[in-house]
Amino acid sequence: MRPTKDPRREAGTTIVEAVFTVTATFAVFLGIFQYCLYAHAQGLAHQAAVTAVSETRRQGGTPEAGQAAGAGFLDSSTSLLRGANISTGRTATTATATVTGTVWSFLPWQPGGLLVREEVTAPVERWVPR
Repeated sequence: MRPTKDPRREAGTTIVEAVFTVTATFAVFLGIFQYCLYAHAQGLAHQAAVTAVSETRRQGGTPEAGQAAGAGFLDSSTSLLRGANISTGRTATTATATVTGTVWSFLPWQPGGLLVREEVTAPVERWVPR
């Protein structure tokens, strides 16, 4: 014979299950939202680096002009990057632009934000006689 369940022993278990389920669902949604913010900021940093290196690599371009172009892109894009820093460099054959910054974080174990860093390198445009 099978023992019958005592409904008094299981009183309140639905609330406990709901608390765990809602908490886990909320954590998953926060993680997804954080990833989306990070991916968007990564794309902005990459495009700013591409803009900066394009200006730096052109014939007659300078690293200062590249920094200004990258900063102009970030200013016009309502960027999520906080404390964005653009550094550019140019040698005789290559131009490099690096964009770093942080994106704010919802995650309690990342109180300062997540670091975003993008580096783009391209050959310098130059005239080569035949």
